[in-house]
Amino acid sequence: MDFIIVGAGCAGLVMAIQLRRRLPHARFVIYERASSLGGTWYYSSYPGCAVDMPCVTYSMSFDPSQTYRQWFPSQGEILQYLHHVASKYEIEKHLQLSTEVVKASWNDESKMWTVVYREPTTSKLLEQQSKFLISAIGQLVEPSYGGIQGLDRFTGGVLHCNHWDDSVTLEDKNVVVIGNGASGTQVVPSIVRRTKSLVQLIRTPQGYAERKNPTLSRFMLWMFKYVPLFLRAWRYWHFIKLESRFSQFRNNPQGEQIRRMNMQACWEHTKATAPEKYLDLLLPDYEADCKRIIGDFGYLNSLNAPNLRLIRDPVVQCEQAGVVTESGKRYAADVIIFATGYQSQWHYLDITGCKGMSLTQKWNNDITYHYQTTAVARFPNFFMLYGPNSAPPNMSAIYCFENYVDLILKLVEPVMEGREASVEVSPQAEEAFVERLRTTLEAGVWSSCRQRTKDPKRNVYMYPWSNTVMFRNTHLQDSKAWVYHKDVGKSL
Repeated sequence: MDFIIVGAGCAGLVMAIQLRRRLPHARFVIYERASSLGGTWYYSSYPGCAVDMPCVTYSMSFDPSQTYRQWFPSQGEILQYLHHVASKYEIEKHLQLSTEVVKASWNDESKMWTVVYREPTTSKLLEQQSKFLISAIGQLVEPSYGGIQGLDRFTGGVLHCNHWDDSVTLEDKNVVVIGNGASGTQVVPSIVRRTKSLVQLIRTPQGYAERKNPTLSRFMLWMFKYVPLFLRAWRYWHFIKLESRFSQFRNNPQGEQIRRMNMQACWEHTKATAPEKYLDLLLPDYEADCKRIIGDFGYLNSLNAPNLRLIRDPVVQCEQAGVVTESGKRYAADVIIFATGYQSQWHYLDITGCKGMSLTQKWNNDITYHYQTTAVARFPNFFMLYGPNSAPPNMSAIYCFENYVDLILKLVEPVMEGREASVEVSPQAEEAFVERLRTTLEAGVWSSCRQRTKDPKRNVYMYPWSNTVMFRNTHLQDSKAWVYHKDVGKSL
């Protein structure tokens, strides 16, 4: 085997399809622990789920979607698109579903990865060797329950926006929704009219920006389908627009002014749309900084529903009949919906590199060492998609995946041609990159990212540079940063 790809979400599919297109003779397999491809777009099937990027940017550049019906595509549309491209490029024959990767280890002598995975029908542990190991498990993998205790004591239905269960009925039920971030503001207006009562319990206000989600006209859909240059022009135009917004993340007078204007727009939209009785709960008392502004696709207006109550009182624990908040108040519930996000993590795999060092050991300190978010020194022939510090603040994630896949395919070429046995980033290049990264995080607006980490230097999620810089770093990479090894029998 040449490649083992772990994960069949957007990132894994971009990697697999590019292998089919650009390395057609490469042997590869995708291990996906879910029963379907799609990643977060398979799991996040809650009512109202949609992407907050324009439809022309949220598809693969070499096969842009011509079937999206709304400007901000729904979860169902995106999942349909992913199935379409997987079928078109015959990815299914490389895909093993319901297959969980347990661990992976590098052999210094054979220059091969040994991957242990759980076979779905018998649950036996099997092994597969491969030249390259690609982690495409992403950051939006495991649901977070916000540290709320006692969930096992609740006797009603429990839903999480990342693991939705359609068998749990909401009709004529007393529902408690926990959280008011992106998923919370999508699910509430989509379900409130179905419930007997809905109580939304929140921790902090958010900045809500007005968003409209028009249905694309027949003419527009016809142009997308039959005039490829028209669709490509729209894609480029919106990439330019999104890239121009990066200025708001700069820690300078221009960036501060843009952030103030953005927050002022959020205030004005909230005051014009939301019920007056909730304004004290909704209007943020902070600058936007790097904190995400939430697109309002009808949430603020839905707060006018007579069966809805919005309360700023964080939930601390569940009990048999409902939830208990920080103030000690109790709220009865038939169903609890957690809109509390994800445990943003870029690896849960047990991965061991050279000389028996595990990835967990290497990252178990104050610094998460990596290079260009995609490689780790002393882990040869191992690459990550959507790894540490790879989350773009203003761009489609698929754009990022394509950039890093381009980089990976360039790096593996000498090994695939048999001229080299392995490739890895040098420790010196890794250390220099991490130092630049930490300096940028500390000096920029990213220092306000307290929602995920208390120390800006330990922010391991955000990509603090522009997407133009990302393109340059992945297509004009420093050849001195990479070390190739020829002798298969010689240990690193």
